[in-house]
Amino acid sequence: MELFINAALITFGILLALFITKVAMNLLIVTLKALTKKVEKKKAALVRQQMNERYNKRDEKNKEVADEMLGGNKELAELVRRIKETPYAEGRTKKAKNQNYERAKLQKTLRELVPNKSVRDVFYTMN
Repeated sequence: MELFINAALITFGILLALFITKVAMNLLIVTLKALTKKVEKKKAALVRQQMNERYNKRDEKNKEVADEMLGGNKELAELVRRIKETPYAEGRTKKAKNQNYERAKLQKTLRELVPNKSVRDVFYTMN
């Protein structure tokens, strides 16, 4: 009987050691995943910040180019003013269609004067 009890205790000890090892491994895996996720979030935030800085620099450059173009070209300044005064009209009425047609003609002229789309977009958003 004592031999059976010793064998049972040894078997129980081995199973307990395996269980503890398995729990420790799972805990280690969860911890490593959490740390990896935290590092990836920081890296993604840094990349987003760098991209935003690049976009802002590009936008500032486009605004400078647009301001330069407006200052030196009265025809362009008048065209931009007329585009602002002629907003896109929703609806299917004849008046709305005519207004949109006029706006399209103005935009076509703007595309001919300013080939760079980014600079044109600055003109559309200027106040």
